[in-house]
Amino acid sequence: MKGLAGSNKVKDCVLKVGTLMHLLQPSLLVIEDVHHVSCPRWPEARSAIDAVAKLGKARGMKLVRVPRAQVEERFARAKAYKKHDIAVVVARLLPELGQRLPARRACGRASTTQWPSSRRRHWR
Repeated sequence: MKGLAGSNKVKDCVLKVGTLMHLLQPSLLVIEDVHHVSCPRWPEARSAIDAVAKLGKARGMKLVRVPRAQVEERFARAKAYKKHDIAVVVARLLPELGQRLPARRACGRASTTQWPSSRRRHWR
């Protein structure tokens, strides 16, 4: 939910995911099982994931909830521990997503884009 501004992050999240659902037309939605005892999510994130699940069901998608630990274990078998490594594994499994694979980020940098001058921090 990072990067979402405004007072209703859940609504904003559902709108963004709804747009992706419309563009990609998936038949299956796999989401984190936020009701599993091991789920570390805050209530707001749980609400957003549940709202996305509800939207997927309303659009006739098959819904699969998977505990985070199970996902991490599965990708660990492929030696994929970081987000980019996981994205590469997913792109191999689903070639239609390969063109959406972002470039690997440089180590220690969150982004290569510049901050707007009004938000830049000046350290002395």
